[in-house]
Order: sequence, then C-alpha cells, then structure tokens
Amino acid sequence: MVNQVAYELKKEPVAATHACQLESLEFMCKPANPRIHSSTDRWCVWPDCYVSLPLLISLRLPALWKLLVWEFQPLNREHKNEETHTIKTMSLPTPLIGILGGMGPQAGLDMAEKLIAMTRAKCDQDHLPFVLFSLPECISDRTDFLLGKTDTNPAQAIAEQLEKMADIGVTIAVMACNTAHARPVFDVALEILWEKKVELQVLHLIDETIAHIKNRHPQARRVGLLATQGTYKTRLYDQALEAEGLQCVIPEEQVRINDIHAALYDPSFGIKTCDGPATAQAVARVRAAIEHVIQLGAEGVILGCTELPLAVKEDRIGGIPILDPAKIMAEKLVMEISPAKLVRTS
Repeated sequence: MVNQVAYELKKEPVAATHACQLESLEFMCKPANPRIHSSTDRWCVWPDCYVSLPLLISLRLPALWKLLVWEFQPLNREHKNEETHTIKTMSLPTPLIGILGGMGPQAGLDMAEKLIAMTRAKCDQDHLPFVLFSLPECISDRTDFLLGKTDTNPAQAIAEQLEKMADIGVTIAVMACNTAHARPVFDVALEILWEKKVELQVLHLIDETIAHIKNRHPQARRVGLLATQGTYKTRLYDQALEAEGLQCVIPEEQVRINDIHAALYDPSFGIKTCDGPATAQAVARVRAAIEHVIQLGAEGVILGCTELPLAVKEDRIGGIPILDPAKIMAEKLVMEISPAKLVRTS
C-alpha cells in the first residue's frame, strides 16, 4: 500500500473572472487515476476513489458551470507551468492494534469499548492506539458456511480485511467473532495471509480464553458453553477445553435452539437482528441458558458468541464465573502492548 503519495491537481481552464481558490484538500485513494467529476446536478466520485473533501472553495456562482473536470494524477510525469499540491499523510504509531469487527457490528464495538476500559489512562493520549474495521456486508455468515447452508467461505473476505489492516500499519489483530475461529475459516484465512507474505500477528480468541480459564479459574474443571450452532458443530471450544483436560458442558438441543439461537437470530428480538441494546427477551433467553448449564454442573460459563455478552453484564451468576472472550482478549491486547497500563480484574 502506498503510504505517502503526492498528487497534482490539474484544473481545466476557467474564465479569469470566475477564479476558484482552493484552500484545503484531503483525500485518500488508490494509486490510480481517480477523478472527481462535477455535473449540473451532483458531485460524483469515480469507483476505487475514496475522497474526503473539506474543500474551502471561494468562487462565484456562475463558475460552477465552468468547472467540468478535476483530475488527480500521480506525480510521475513532468508538467510545465502547472500548480501542484502535496498532501501530507499521517504517520501511524507502532505497535498498532486492529480489531476486525462487523461479525456483527455491535461485537466489534463491544470489544473496542472493553479495550478502552481495560487500559489505565489519565488522559486521552494514554490510551492504546487501535483501528476498528467494520464492513459487515463484506463477510458472509460464518455459521451458515459451517452448517453447509452456503459454499461461500468467509475466510477470503476476512483475509482481505486483515491484509488491509497490515497495509495501514496494524501490527497485532483480533477478530471480534468466536465462530470465525473455527478451523475451516480461521486456518484458511491465515493460509491466505501466509501465501501473500502478510506480516501480521493474529491472536486466537479461543486459545486465549482457555488459557485465561486455566490461569484465573483453575477450580473450573467443567465449563459450560453458550455459542452459535456453527461453533457447536465444529466443536471449536470442546476440543480446546478437552486438550487442556477440561470438560465442556453443552446445553441440551432444545436450549441451544429455543434460547441461545433465538436470543441471537430471532427476527423480533434477536441481538443480531434488532438495533440498540439487547432486548428484554434476548436477555431472558441468555440467562435461562446460563442457569441451564449451571444446573448441568458447569463451574464456569463461556459466552462463546461475541454478541452474548451484550445480554449479560455480570461477572458471576450464582457464584459461577461468566467468561467473556472479548473482555479476555482486550486484557491480552493490553498485556501485549503495554502491560503497565492494564486494569487488573479478577
């Protein structure tokens, strides 16, 4: 990715009496020949050009009809007697955290908020630098792929967004989605990045959650799991827990469908389908599922979908620790970047 590009502004001739004074111009675009084209009824941006225009333009109204085309071209040719404008780009800090959100959008925001909350800071400047990518329309549903409802593997789109993060300077990244860490998705995405020689550290949400349980809750040998159908099918947490000598407590099928799946996907009250905070119905369904696995003997409960913590704010229910992978990952990020800034929790 081109981090610093100088472009020249080439203006079509206009009458001297209709001069245009350009005071500031900011834009981001791919190293091609994007244009801004004015028509009589609107301003248009050509594809592959992302333009932010705080243009302080002073011109007389009739000149609007005279300005036909502005072209931005890379400074790779010599032009005589033409004014050029060099755009200064912002230098980004290192290390830089990247949060890949959009799976769903609230989950990405939730992880960002937890990263801020886990950082000890006395002023704005003390907080850790991070960028949040949330392009939900670009990444297909992970559960649908894992259940065989679609052949589109979201791994390709995930890898593309992680690559874009690396391009802008991100050095360590996390995905705000449990199901996206299933091997058919996560491993394929990493393979794509490896083939493209993308230098980026990608933390694994499930691995960090299991490590947290072992270190902070060693008494929890039986761990309940609330998750999506895709996560259950791939045994994503089951295998990770069993590898550490822990038992995964799975809710009965009726609870998985009527409580957990409904709390996430129900058209009328699901967390993924409704705007704003989790609805009262979704909160009730999630709590019922938690109480169910506790009755089955769970000594700790993983909220194994990044939207589920939106319905549960307590760290413990009935004395049983409620484990939020997004919060655990936020803590891990602070530890990786600046351990002294970590706000310690139980």
